[in-house]
Amino acid sequence: DFYSSMGSKVTIVEFQDPLLTNEDAEISSILEKSFKKRGIQFFVSTGVESALIENSQVVLNLLDRNTAKKEKLSFDKVIVGIGISPN
Repeated sequence: DFYSSMGSKVTIVEFQDPLLTNEDAEISSILEKSFKKRGIQFFVSTGVESALIENSQVVLNLLDRNTAKKEKLSFDKVIVGIGISPN
């Protein structure tokens, strides 16, 4: 949300569904609606098959785990966050 508010186009790729797997489904739904309202694109139940550099762009090849649909997206920068560790 920070990067979006600074004017960057933000895309979230989440392997699980919903976005917040450890929270109540209603909370996750509210977050998804908020992201959509802010123009944040997100993919749930989606894995990254590969990440490549092509013409100074990061190219991600995505696979929707539910439909087996593949998608190729290009980005200037990618931030990777893996896992969560409670305090």
